[in-house]
Amino acid sequence: SNGDYMIVCNNDITFIDPHWLEELLKPLKEGAGISTIRTTEPDGWQTEDRYEENAHFGSLYCLTRATYETLGLLDERFGKGYGEDLDYWHRARNAGIRIVKNHNGLAEHLGKATFKVTDPTDSYFNEFLFKYHEKWPTEHRIFIFNGNEVISFNKWELQDMSEADKKYYCQQEISIEELERRWKHAE
Repeated sequence: SNGDYMIVCNNDITFIDPHWLEELLKPLKEGAGISTIRTTEPDGWQTEDRYEENAHFGSLYCLTRATYETLGLLDERFGKGYGEDLDYWHRARNAGIRIVKNHNGLAEHLGKATFKVTDPTDSYFNEFLFKYHEKWPTEHRIFIFNGNEVISFNKWELQDMSEADKKYYCQQEISIEELERRWKHAE
């Protein structure tokens, strides 16, 4: 790419809003380094005229040339799917890059259509957790949720999370070693 802006987009996105590109670029033109718009997973279909700072991005986002020159390429250790976007978000936060989600734009994300996966504890997800923990060992924590579902949060997600959400999601922390034992036992 040799343009001022670069769009990263999953292959399971449908552009249902004719103004999606305009809304995606708007925060960048106002000083953000990375921008995203609403997607139908998990945000739903409703748009609203507001920005959200430090929002997660993944299935569709745009970055400035300066952001790309600061952060570089996506980390290929994560392979195809799961984690390269979260890692990029984490790196952007650590670098102090402004991330904005424009809730006035909308695209449909078919969600996991690439892998045809419905179980959040599938092997792709588990492999992502180990790779992410390997890269960010002191900035990444893993929890058991709803008895056996595995979820993880990095330092930025935990920092931004409300106290109510922390009480709900972060009740039982688990080490990466215990997760590996459980995963191998399940095989």
